[in-house]
Amino acid sequence: MKTQDLVKVYSAADMFNAELIVGLLKENDIEAHLLNKRNEEFLFGEVEIYVFQKDAEAASNIIQSRPNQSTDE
Repeated sequence: MKTQDLVKVYSAADMFNAELIVGLLKENDIEAHLLNKRNEEFLFGEVEIYVFQKDAEAASNIIQSRPNQSTDE
């Protein structure tokens, strides 16, 4: 895996929501990777979700169509 092949498709305020999105993507056969930029001690930052560029459009569509969508990104 080359990092230049990855595209950020979502940012979450906490790890729980990020894990839910990753699970949703994996259910749809999209490999997803988390990058935790959240500082747990001071409670700031985000958890970013990356997918391969070839899956970015499909991943974005899945994320946007999920029920109870928030506007974390």
